[in-house]
Amino acid sequence: MYIYKYIYACRAGPGRAAAVSAYCLQTVTWHMEHGGPPPDTTLSNIECLAARLVDRQQGPEDQGQRFTGVPSRLLVGHPSIGGFGLLPLRQHIRARQAVWAVRFIRGTLMARSAGER
Repeated sequence: MYIYKYIYACRAGPGRAAAVSAYCLQTVTWHMEHGGPPPDTTLSNIECLAARLVDRQQGPEDQGQRFTGVPSRLLVGHPSIGGFGLLPLRQHIRARQAVWAVRFIRGTLMARSAGER
């Protein structure tokens, strides 16, 4: 996981949150969009790892304990409204699945209306 050394270099919390969202979580969400969401335990583990990396600068292999500076629920949200910019993983996955559901329904309805002509 070579990307962690670049994320570690971001000293500001919002910078790390943007890096984790862009490089780590977006890759995972693409797979979840096309393959379905993982079990809740796996999803919780991914959220925990992302929060550790953003808040405490600890990667998955780091075993040390550090105090939490910011509760994980406050890491989500744009910095202009008080968040750190971390992607809200569960909400993002649900939104992507909803978009695909709407596309499917529209496509089905369009195909039906085209067949009636």
